[in-house]
Amino acid sequence: MATTQSCVELRFEETPRGENAAITAPYRISTVSHFMPIQSVQLSPGTQFEDRGDELRGTEGDASSLVAGYEPGGSLAVRAYADELLWLLTASGFNYVKTAGDGIILDPDSVVIPTGATRWVFNKRGGLTAKSLQIIQAFVSNGVFVKGQGFGVSQLGMNAMGAVTCDLTGLVYKSVADPNLTPSLQSSAIPHLRRGDMTLTWMGSSGVVDDFSFQIGNELTRHVTMGTGSYFPDSLNHGDDRVSVTGTVPLYTFTATDVDALVGGTIFSAKARWKSPKSIGATAYKYSMWLEMPSCQIVGGTPDALSNARRVGASSEFKAAWDDTAGYDAKITIVGATSGSIETYV
Repeated sequence: MATTQSCVELRFEETPRGENAAITAPYRISTVSHFMPIQSVQLSPGTQFEDRGDELRGTEGDASSLVAGYEPGGSLAVRAYADELLWLLTASGFNYVKTAGDGIILDPDSVVIPTGATRWVFNKRGGLTAKSLQIIQAFVSNGVFVKGQGFGVSQLGMNAMGAVTCDLTGLVYKSVADPNLTPSLQSSAIPHLRRGDMTLTWMGSSGVVDDFSFQIGNELTRHVTMGTGSYFPDSLNHGDDRVSVTGTVPLYTFTATDVDALVGGTIFSAKARWKSPKSIGATAYKYSMWLEMPSCQIVGGTPDALSNARRVGASSEFKAAWDDTAGYDAKITIVGATSGSIETYV
């Protein structure tokens, strides 16, 4: 049946799919379809034109420009629903390990995770080939449907309030016939992770933290292989830079410890945790997320200007540095209700 409401559908791709990619392994599309309660998602073909105005033709106008290629991209904004983040993190340069709660396994706070909840642990991806999504936009009121292939998340940002923004890099952007979508979304009774759900373990003797945000940098590069018969790029790879986690911590007030950290690049263990008031299913366990950085380092910032004010704050910029003992620089754990596969290829 025809698609009756505007929506956005996501499906993982086995390997980023160029325009003329096969539908067999290793270019299959996951059978798992996901509809996300996005606030906005915008895709663009990034059409590149070749200007022929430099040709000597004896006319009083330029010849038409020709399409030279495409650099598809876009952006996405969504609230930090725990089960939605599984999809975006997987496309942001991370791999996951999923473990069903059994009354034995623990969360990062050493609390037992019960049956009915599922723990997802995200660590950095290695290798060259990026993880990608097929994204379909259904503009039902316009009767237009757009498919993006080979789209990855090149940058993901999240703040304490639970606002999530993503920059997207892709391979293909085209209009398609009505794909006959029937959206099914998680209940709106499950709230997103918010500022009131958050606790932050930060540098000892620091000032009063006023806010917290982090960014995942996942450099993605498109490549055009010779002989594909397409003007679209056909491979999506990780760039030379490793996936990074950085962020900002504005300080309501600051201390000498903060000044010393700005000067000396202090290294310390940090952990941000969001724990929702909403329980997962019939359990008493709450939807939760952790960002762990065993070797967090202050790499920038400054106290605010000294003035005739009662309070002087500061800015503080951090990065997650590699920790040899822990074996990672940043790890994200989500405990939510999603227990099934988010990607299945047949």
